[in-house]
Amino acid sequence: MAKRRITITELAIELNTTASTVSRALNGHNSISKVMKDRVIELAKKRNYTINRMASNLRTGKSKILGVVVARVNRDFFGNCIAGIEEVARAAGYSTIICQTRDILAEERKCIFTLIESNVDGILISTSAKTDDLDYFNEVQRLGVPIIFFDRDTKNPNQNKVIVDDKFGAYNGVCHLIDQGYKRIAHLAGPLHSKLYKERKKGYIKALKENSIKIDESLIIEGPMTKDFGYETMCSFMKIPNPPDALFSASDYSALGGLIYLKEIDVKVPDDFGIVGFSNEMFTSIVTPPLTTIDQHSKKI
Repeated sequence: MAKRRITITELAIELNTTASTVSRALNGHNSISKVMKDRVIELAKKRNYTINRMASNLRTGKSKILGVVVARVNRDFFGNCIAGIEEVARAAGYSTIICQTRDILAEERKCIFTLIESNVDGILISTSAKTDDLDYFNEVQRLGVPIIFFDRDTKNPNQNKVIVDDKFGAYNGVCHLIDQGYKRIAHLAGPLHSKLYKERKKGYIKALKENSIKIDESLIIEGPMTKDFGYETMCSFMKIPNPPDALFSASDYSALGGLIYLKEIDVKVPDDFGIVGFSNEMFTSIVTPPLTTIDQHSKKI
């Protein structure tokens, strides 16, 4: 059987003092003498006393906990974001709760309201790729829970957000391909209801237009940004009469799928075909050949 947790009141009775004195001593309050603090701490250790954080939260109205919502924790980008969040939060005396949506809108909503019920002091979120209705975030703010969006932009200019310039990054990636001599550049776009992927598509188009390269809509394919999607789409591209000679992918994962297919049909990258991805996932430097990618500076975010 589990041992019953000892209470502050029981410590106070043993010390022949009040529960409020014990509480202040445990929290290092200046009004309590060093002798009493030492007695309280010694007995607390002896009785294996642990602070009841829930009760403390109810008294102060603060949980000292931040909620973090991401699409997938096993992506290097999100892992680095979480590491940066946790590092800064810990230094400020906060803990973090991490939630994963798997890019499912219903899971995102469940995560948000679970965190609110857990009395978090604030929420940091990268919305799911399927999030197209942000009204319920307004409800979160009406409940008084601060919320900050990162990575994926929102349509609401009044919401706090930390993002990169996706259009500029995509533009630079496509210009790099053009500078290398590629002319027929395909684009794997993420779900275009997402502002993030819209901006990356805009950067792709801007680069082509500025370099007098005709936009071919048949070379722009929208999809889920997975390795399988990249593989299957590259397979389709390479079977058309006039296939592309390069690819700009809005995600490193779909770029990886394209690279795998090209290796299977013995098309050499970058000699015969150029590829640029987006995010700078860890695997981009260890695949053969290394994958050119746009760095999002995830930990800085």
